Amino acid sequence: MNNRLSILDIWVDPVGWEEAIDRVRGFLRNGDRPHCIFASNPEKHFSVPRDPELYDCYRQADLLLPGRDRHGEGRRAIVWRSLAVCRALNSSSRSAR
Repeated sequence: MNNRLSILDIWVDPVGWEEAIDRVRGFLRNGDRPHCIFASNPEKHFSVPRDPELYDCYRQADLLLPGRDRHGEGRRAIVWRSLAVCRALNSSSRSAR
């Protein structure tokens, strides 16, 4: 992604929750390959640059979301929203049959 923000040597995609969910829906609909999504937090901004392999994974990720705090509130929200999207897509595909 060209408009990623660089924060303390790792990146974040400047997207809101709705755009993030739309991208995940697109990943699920397309289904051509696995997609890598990371949620960042302050600890990762210091630890990821120290691990070359993880740093490369972050650099190549399909979606990099900002986290909220060290207790995972941002990640938890994305997991719950992703589950809601999956359920909605599954129910709509069942009703289309």
